[in-house]
Amino acid sequence: MHHSMKISRTCGAILWLLALYPVMLITLAGLKPDRVTHPEALLWNCGATVGIVLLLAFVSPMLGERFRALLLGGGVVFALSLLFDASASVDHVLVQGWKDADLIALDRALFGEELSVLAQRLVHPIVTEWLMAAYVLYVPLLPATAYVCYRY
Repeated sequence: MHHSMKISRTCGAILWLLALYPVMLITLAGLKPDRVTHPEALLWNCGATVGIVLLLAFVSPMLGERFRALLLGGGVVFALSLLFDASASVDHVLVQGWKDADLIALDRALFGEELSVLAQRLVHPIVTEWLMAAYVLYVPLLPATAYVCYRY
């Protein structure tokens, strides 16, 4: 095991922001608790995120450079996925209900029809499948690109 090292200033800032976001979500939920859809999931995801941040802040400096990079990268991605899920619980705290009908009405007023219906006429199914393949390829491509950038 390597001797304790400090994490970089940038990494520390990212971890602080990652820890403050759950606090913001819980504070936001406290404004209108009756509009929070899944309070248990919100608390669990926020608590797990703070736990991951603490793990990253205290364990990663003790690891070697390669393992520290893997732990920090994977930990941040996992924490962000938890926060994405937690954010769904507070969707309606500031705006009550879904605004889909209003957006569709705006589309019809501006364009005479919904934009998604207009776009379907322009896009061939082969293009749609190609885009879906590109989205799937991005999953391994993003961490691989991050690793290459880190190494070089």
